[in-house]
Amino acid sequence: MIKYQLFLVLFLLTSITLSAQQSDQDKKSSAKQLIYNARFDEALQILKGSGQLTEKDEEARFLSGICYYQLNDLEKAESIFLSLIKKDRPAFVEVLLFLGKTYHFRHEFSK
Repeated sequence: MIKYQLFLVLFLLTSITLSAQQSDQDKKSSAKQLIYNARFDEALQILKGSGQLTEKDEEARFLSGICYYQLNDLEKAESIFLSLIKKDRPAFVEVLLFLGKTYHFRHEFSK
């Protein structure tokens, strides 16, 4: 009986963890769709609403950086893009593109 209860508890914990991960992926997909439709405020709210997602997932942080860039919050966008560059190799090549666009928009051509 104890083995059955232990198995049941482990099964429930595993299913809860998997459903939370799926939920994060759904949120990221929704944010991507909103960004595609130029609804940056809404996409940013989804990404900010799940704090763990933007802390752990580099793609989610990149998407939030794009939202900040498009909403003309260039300081936050720059800090996010710089945080994604590790050892001169970003997780996504597009990070360098948007970081360059941020500097260009602020007329910081020496960077």
